[in-house]
Amino acid sequence: MPKATWKPSPEFKRMRQNLRWLASVELVIGILGESAYYQNGEGFSLVDIAIVNEFGSDDGRIPERAAHRTTFREQKAAMLRRMNGVIRLTIDGKSPSQALDKLGLYYTAKLRAQIIAWSIPANAPATIAKKGADNPLIDTGRTLNATQHKVRKK
Repeated sequence: MPKATWKPSPEFKRMRQNLRWLASVELVIGILGESAYYQNGEGFSLVDIAIVNEFGSDDGRIPERAAHRTTFREQKAAMLRRMNGVIRLTIDGKSPSQALDKLGLYYTAKLRAQIIAWSIPANAPATIAKKGADNPLIDTGRTLNATQHKVRKK
């Protein structure tokens, strides 16, 4: 009985290579790179400030404003659909790199919009006077502008 042999096509090899690449990377979104280490005059990094805004301060003076968790909850289904799209494109022989970058841009835009729109609880009158505005999650805009995405090796 003759033996059947199978030789993978160039398209199959490309798809396999792209799927392996996709499995070896992760999409990270947040305050990344050098901007994460910027410190304000009081010694807090942008990451420290984002954490306090997200969960509130231990002493209760700064209330919880969970923009990151809210965005994640609201965008979870859309992100899963879009990630499935990245996988489908990869199976169809397209490079996943550009699609994954677009996914990061999409989510980063949603997170930034949530940060800009956040209004409850409002700032204290003294904070409004100091900042000159009542946007609870934006003072200088440095943390907002530092919010970005990156595709990196796991």
